Amino acid sequence: MKPLFAALLVLSAAMLAAGQTLFRLGALKADRATDILGFIKLFTQPVIILALILYCGTTMLYVGVLQYVPVSKAYPYMALAFILVPIAAVLFLGETISLRYVIGVGLMIIGLLLTA
Repeated sequence: MKPLFAALLVLSAAMLAAGQTLFRLGALKADRATDILGFIKLFTQPVIILALILYCGTTMLYVGVLQYVPVSKAYPYMALAFILVPIAAVLFLGETISLRYVIGVGLMIIGLLLTA
């Protein structure tokens, strides 16, 4: 795979992680949605809208890369989101992760290196 496409796939995974972080931020800021009006309020928050726009951009980028890279080679890069999301959760949301989770992420990194 050309380095440009690998970089775009890493960017795609990073954008997914940013979107997930924004979704969590929006969910924490909103009142709990218990009816249709609550869900409308939730999904019209600026941070949720930003996350949705980011996801749309991520999808367009990924599909563009798929024009040049087989999905069997591109998709393993999306596993990077499983690494980046917990890092973002710890850094920006104050969440904690367990040692067991860290070990699992390490195994995913090994898998990515084997398939890339």
